Amino acid sequence: MNNNSPVTILAACMYRGSIKKCSVTCEVSAGIGYHLVGIPDEAVKETLLRTITALQSLGYNLPGKKVVIRYASLEGKFIPRLGNKNVCPSLDLATAMVILLACGQISPLPKKELLFIGEIGLDGSIRFPETGMSNPRDAAAVIDWQLQQSFDAVIGWNTSYPLNDAGVWQGFDNLSEVIDYLNTENL
Repeated sequence: MNNNSPVTILAACMYRGSIKKCSVTCEVSAGIGYHLVGIPDEAVKETLLRTITALQSLGYNLPGKKVVIRYASLEGKFIPRLGNKNVCPSLDLATAMVILLACGQISPLPKKELLFIGEIGLDGSIRFPETGMSNPRDAAAVIDWQLQQSFDAVIGWNTSYPLNDAGVWQGFDNLSEVIDYLNTENL
């Protein structure tokens, strides 16, 4: 278990085509409890509850330690809402991944620029979060188009068919598929 070095991964929130990139950092240390910092909104607590429940349902052992998760904007002041919509569910997948990495439950990520976006179901499924767009494929296409120059892969919900051979979008049905994909080092 990683007790001293914080782990950081990249994430994003989206509402009606406006994408906010952020980082999600997790540090595990002596103590107890899960603590969230960086988003002054009650909805981020739902992200933690969904994420922990999903990880436990997939058989991951979470530590009896102090786990601090910090959300920070990569674009100035982080606002937990875009428009009038709560964007915290978009951070579920990144939250799950950073907890698993910080707790030593999965192998370190490949040395690539990866970004995670998606809501996690209680069973570990990856869902299309509220984005202000009605079609999951359209939302993924907008993210893919806007971020393809910035990242090697953007990992999120399954769109049922490829968006673009030249794009960076990688869609998955559940968290286990994401972990398997990252372990193959086909990035």
